Amino acid sequence: MRLIFQLVSTWILALVPISNGFTSIRAEHFIFHHHHHHHSSVKRLNHSFPLYCKLINEKTPSSMTNRESFPSLSIVGVCGSIGSGKSFACSLLTSKLNDLGLASSEQTLSTSEIPVIAAHHIDTDSLAHGVYEPGSKAITEIGEEFGQHVIADGTVDRKALGDIAFGDKSKMAKLERIVWPHVKDLLLQRIKGIVESTKGEVNNGRSHTIVIVEAAVLLDANWDDNDLFDAIWVVRASSDTSCERLVENRGMKKEDALNRLQAQLDRRGIGNWKEELESGAVTAVIENEGSAAAELWNKVKQCLVDPKCWKDDRCPPELGI
Repeated sequence: MRLIFQLVSTWILALVPISNGFTSIRAEHFIFHHHHHHHSSVKRLNHSFPLYCKLINEKTPSSMTNRESFPSLSIVGVCGSIGSGKSFACSLLTSKLNDLGLASSEQTLSTSEIPVIAAHHIDTDSLAHGVYEPGSKAITEIGEEFGQHVIADGTVDRKALGDIAFGDKSKMAKLERIVWPHVKDLLLQRIKGIVESTKGEVNNGRSHTIVIVEAAVLLDANWDDNDLFDAIWVVRASSDTSCERLVENRGMKKEDALNRLQAQLDRRGIGNWKEELESGAVTAVIENEGSAAAELWNKVKQCLVDPKCWKDDRCPPELGI
């Protein structure tokens, strides 16, 4: 019961476990697997610049938005369980790419054929908090589904909702069905904002933007249903390694850490990563067992430049890496 209460207390902070991020520096010796799966339905269309500017300025429901809405950038989804090191992998990837971009922007015109890289890290766990802003549509829907007693002062009574949803898989599934589409809407808004902020650079052909989306439940939430992502990578580690990190860096008890890891095995891309890789839903799996950041970056670079780690014809152009 104590463990269940701890899980409820932790998850209810965001109400639905959008992410299971791990931020320790100890993330990082890994190899990666990839499966070159043919995505027959994945075709990137060349939209005109005026059309893509129009798309930015019109709020499009997530169910209507597909990858062709963002032709000017590459979007990478990163999944993984708690303790896998995906948060650090995302942060390292973003910082390294931006360092390269800064160096490229300082080069002479003789190297202008290599674009300047701009990278952005979006943590959907942080985005999820916006779903519960007072007056939001999600709060209205939660009240309609679970009763107005879970709403207090215009926001969600976390304890009341937790008493209903946690421990009951069917109730949790209903809560996730309400929350996840709203999180995707916020994700799309954030991506559109990035496109808007970089459209001048994109138009001069000297910049390529890469958006790294950290989302543990990306596959469960079906956020790639309209082919939003150019690549989906899973960062994973053994239960022993993940448990050790959780104990050493988060101060968790070993039993609690192991139970948390066990509870996540039914999430897509975690317990069934091999099947997701074989089906093509996941384009690369990063085995992350060690602690050397330099090795992590070397392996992530391989994912960046290897077309097999991306959907068909979606690997970014030559980035000078």
